[in-house]
Amino acid sequence: MEQLQWRYVRHALLTTVLLVLANSLVFAFQTEAVVRGVVTESESGQPLVGVTIILTGTTVGTTTNSDGFYSLRIVPGYNVIQYSFVGFKTQRENIDNRTEINVRLQSDVLKLDEVLVTGYGTTPRRQVTSSVSQIARDNIGDFAPVTVDQLLQGRATGVQFTSTSGLIGAPTNVRIRGAASISASTAPLYVIDGVPVTNPTTAGSSSIGLLAGGQGINPLLNINPNDIESIEVLKDAAASAIYGSRGSNGVILISTRQGRPDQQVINIRTYAGSVEPTNNYEMMNGEEFTRIWNDAVVNAGASNTLLLPTTNIVNTDWTDLVSQTGTLTETSASITGGTQRTRYFLSGTYRSEEGFVQRSQIKRYSGRARIDHAVSDQVRIGLNLSPSRTDNNRIYTSNAVAAPFTYAALYYPNVPARNPDGSANLTVTPNPFTQFSGTPLSNVEGIDFSSSLTQLLSTATVEYNILRGLVFNTELSVDLF
Repeated sequence: MEQLQWRYVRHALLTTVLLVLANSLVFAFQTEAVVRGVVTESESGQPLVGVTIILTGTTVGTTTNSDGFYSLRIVPGYNVIQYSFVGFKTQRENIDNRTEINVRLQSDVLKLDEVLVTGYGTTPRRQVTSSVSQIARDNIGDFAPVTVDQLLQGRATGVQFTSTSGLIGAPTNVRIRGAASISASTAPLYVIDGVPVTNPTTAGSSSIGLLAGGQGINPLLNINPNDIESIEVLKDAAASAIYGSRGSNGVILISTRQGRPDQQVINIRTYAGSVEPTNNYEMMNGEEFTRIWNDAVVNAGASNTLLLPTTNIVNTDWTDLVSQTGTLTETSASITGGTQRTRYFLSGTYRSEEGFVQRSQIKRYSGRARIDHAVSDQVRIGLNLSPSRTDNNRIYTSNAVAAPFTYAALYYPNVPARNPDGSANLTVTPNPFTQFSGTPLSNVEGIDFSSSLTQLLSTATVEYNILRGLVFNTELSVDLF
């Protein structure tokens, strides 16, 4: 009996060993499957060196040699190979019993969180040692309709923003690392797609703003934030040296969006909102003002001729008369896309905004067309057109003491706002002293003042690849303002 049991045990052990050896031989035979091929660039057909090739789901991988050739061992049960390379789109291929797979990788637009725009070109972030702040498209996101300077606020270290006025269309004083001069302008240089844009406040046209109480003109008013791809702030001399003395106060570089191959996208955005003043002061009415005024005359022992009548007192709320709940609407549409040789981005925007002060209104019409085309593997041309127009109905005394909203807090509340015939009352009766010229209401209704800004930024480029890594690029840019 013991010999029979040992015979069964020995037979079972021998069978197990044979099965293990058979499976090992089968596995060894299967793992000998190999896929070979060449990886090249889709546009030029040049081989790519160092492409990472991985059998997805495993740790099996390899890279291409100097000729773009690769050889990858295939593990049974896995059927997808992934090809990835910096600056190119990641591509996956199904094996499907193939032994040779040649791949042409498509170039991808460089991610702006990996490069910085510096003057005439782009630089990898790791190579930038000077002080540069960047706001990429991913960080801009989809904001409600704001201006570019409002978009920058709180997003770049060392950059200070000070509003010159609460009225719509008013410029913002931008200081990069403080003021660099006592008497000269401290405004930075704005460069849009390589074109230094006109800044009317610092280009000898400041009188335009002075006529409106020093409000000035916002040079970034015509730019649609939805068209922006990235913003770089060059802060020190090393970063802004190529712009010479114009970059002494820092440089703000704005790059607009461009099309991506094989990705046609249509975007339509519409915003609507309201604008109104907040945290208004609770001012005295006519009766309260009359009582306190008369108490002051009595306490000071002044002449009784300075006392105000206590009958038929008028209560005028000047703040309510000159303010309003404004409306804000903005509609923009864009289409972007392209092929391997041609990329395009087209957009148009209409914006209408009423301020919280009566009769203040701004309308903006802007468009953008950016087209890049590869004539051949060596030559690429591009055209960037950006027309815009802004009509700004402003208040003549804005940003002055006699500005309607400011004057409303200072003017006598016991004075009728209008005469019996409906015209603005310009007297201070029954008060004995005059104040600034006019009244808050007459300063709103008295003078029509508007500024129209028409601007065209245009850039034509020609790029020629002389050798690999050596590119000749020329640009012709025009800024009509």
